[in-house]
Amino acid sequence: MSNLLGPRDANGIPVPMTVDESIASMKASLLKKIKRSAYVYRVDCGGCNGCEIEIFATLSPLFDAERFGIKVVPSPRHADILLFTGAVTRAMRSPALRVGRYG
Repeated sequence: MSNLLGPRDANGIPVPMTVDESIASMKASLLKKIKRSAYVYRVDCGGCNGCEIEIFATLSPLFDAERFGIKVVPSPRHADILLFTGAVTRAMRSPALRVGRYG
């Protein structure tokens, strides 16, 4: 479990992680294209909640997705990206399409 929390020194204190040069250049080119933050609205379509756990982990202070310009918004009207988690079933099809129309 301690491997998942990032690098630590001999005393167990977290060490700042370095960003790979390729990741930094990819981030720079992406930010140049979008010119602003990406606003994401998350739609839970049901399932095992594995997707939600991963998304909430990236939004935690440990990973801090906002430093990369990704912000979660409370309304699909404010969103640039609709993120559907879980399987979109027949029963979820019409609510998912309704959310898409609001954007």
